[in-house]
Amino acid sequence: MVNKIIVGSANFNQKYGVKKNFIKKNEIKKLFNLAAKNKIKVIDTSPLYKESEKIIGQINNNRFKVISKIPKKPKNIKKKEIVDWLKKSAINSLANLKIKKFECLLLQDANSLLSKNGKEIYKGMRSIKKSEITSKIGISIYDFKTLGQIIKRFKFDLVQAPLNIFDQRLIETGWLNKLKKRKIEVHVRSIFLQGILLLGRDQLPKKIKKFDKT
Repeated sequence: MVNKIIVGSANFNQKYGVKKNFIKKNEIKKLFNLAAKNKIKVIDTSPLYKESEKIIGQINNNRFKVISKIPKKPKNIKKKEIVDWLKKSAINSLANLKIKKFECLLLQDANSLLSKNGKEIYKGMRSIKKSEITSKIGISIYDFKTLGQIIKRFKFDLVQAPLNIFDQRLIETGWLNKLKKRKIEVHVRSIFLQGILLLGRDQLPKKIKKFDKT
């Protein structure tokens, strides 16, 4: 089971989640040591998590494989500039992380694939994979309304989606089985609902307390 656990980094030295908690750098080092000791091998991050990539680069020492993301493309970018922008974004993340290759590079704004520049965005993602700076390419999704259209038009290795006891859409929509049948790797996030599911009863937000019947 531990080999299927991925360390998230959204709260590395920045406030995140309902309680706005964050992990300081000295605690991140302890976390990495504990993860390595327990044979956890992958870290998930994003250039949108402020200093997260740089912190990982400073203390990773090639102990972990890294999954990172391509952020939402700039509004005024021209079609002919998209592929170069994607590559530069990926290379910048590699430099921050001090690694030569991603385990997977995810497109954070998956719905951009259905825009008028969708084919160009996918072309850029494929180009990054062909350049061998990532083993896999994938998408990070927040809803499942457009997933069918995306998977029908484009081929990805991995889909990252939310899943927890309150959010069962990945299972209820049938997409977990559909993706497995297509041999697309599935990673789940938000398993603790941004920390809510780890809170004591007296710490729960009002919107969540109505579900507490114990």
